[in-house]
Amino acid sequence: MEEISALEIEHGEEAAWSNGAERTEASAATEPAAPAAPPPVLPTLDISSYAAVVAIAPAPMQVPSDWVQMNGSAPLQGSETQVINRADLSNRYFAALDPQDELSGEYLALNAKAGACVVFVASEEQVRTMALNTAPVHQLPSLLALSVEEQKIALEPYISRLAGRSYAELAKLAAMPIPEVTPAPTPTEPQPVEAATIASDNPAPALPKPATLPVTQVPEPNAELARRVVSKADAMKVMTYFKPFMSAQQRNAVKQFMQGEEKQFFYDKMVELADIIRNMPHTYQQRNEDQPTYYLHYFKGGADWHIAEKDKLGDGTLQAFGHADLFGDGGELGYINIDELVANGVELDLHFEPQKLAAKAAEEVSAPPKQTGTQGQDGARVADAQFLRDVASGKIDIWQNDPSARLDAMFASYDESDTEMMTLCLAAVTAYTDFMKAMMRKLI
Repeated sequence: MEEISALEIEHGEEAAWSNGAERTEASAATEPAAPAAPPPVLPTLDISSYAAVVAIAPAPMQVPSDWVQMNGSAPLQGSETQVINRADLSNRYFAALDPQDELSGEYLALNAKAGACVVFVASEEQVRTMALNTAPVHQLPSLLALSVEEQKIALEPYISRLAGRSYAELAKLAAMPIPEVTPAPTPTEPQPVEAATIASDNPAPALPKPATLPVTQVPEPNAELARRVVSKADAMKVMTYFKPFMSAQQRNAVKQFMQGEEKQFFYDKMVELADIIRNMPHTYQQRNEDQPTYYLHYFKGGADWHIAEKDKLGDGTLQAFGHADLFGDGGELGYINIDELVANGVELDLHFEPQKLAAKAAEEVSAPPKQTGTQGQDGARVADAQFLRDVASGKIDIWQNDPSARLDAMFASYDESDTEMMTLCLAAVTAYTDFMKAMMRKLI
């Protein structure tokens, strides 16, 4: 241990400080100076190519404006995280990434791999402009004729399709002006020639030519409008994108229609369809929706499949989620393999627009003649009644012992005039439906 000098004791802190400073200066003179540490290299957050989702200002999280915010259906990683319920975003998990955080680049990649999107904050006016700039050109006149409030309702499908586009693409759309549609000039009708003039042996003298004829000015094509006109090359290019979603037979038929009188319709439809598939939600993104939006409709015979979410892996077709109704009895929610549908010649509905579907009422189907309670055996009736009470009260494990087949048979067996059995049947079916809905929410 270093001894304290008498000078330090006598003069206190001043002497100690002076002596210490002398020792520091002496050591500095004898020891070489250490090189300065280089500043840490921080990752640059390039989010231009990442999928984004639009949030109406203000931003979800109250963080500095240069931070990157992300939104996902599961807990995310970031410099700060938060759970927020917002009406304009379907997912409630948020993360904010500080550009000065050394782990921000890793957070960005991990969250994106988990299906999270970068949050693009825009004003209501910017969102309206972005939706108008993605609407089909043939719908622009009617959309622009609406009031701002009416446009908000009419543009909902196009606003929902903004999700999933790259951050750079959304920024470009937000910077574009509201598109304008220039009406086509009205053609000048030729003046009719009187028959008397044609039949006359002495044709009428020619009218004197005016000194200067007015030159019809052809308006320059609207650049935005010209950009929106879809060509056959555009349509053929996007068809390779949704190839897994359409059977080969249907694609060949569409190519034939592209050569007919309605070719422009099919050009536009192919580009519109590719845009819908590219931007539709993937698995679990509508898990909090009571009534999900369905984006695709497949049909064959009397069977219908409505797709709400594509698979977030691969081409998006292996394990999509939606509603399948094979027998016209209302169907059920579940996972749908689009690859199997396409392989079996199921057709994609080209006229279907994204929409929420109300619960389908079961159509009347042919059933064996119903019998009243007096026609059935008393023992079977008592057993059926007890079974229905057990289902309604929850005594039967519906998950382990699915009663749906027996419930259907009972509805077919008892007449509607048998109010006692019909009441029990309705109570059991209600309990079964509520149970399956609850299990579906847990699975989703």
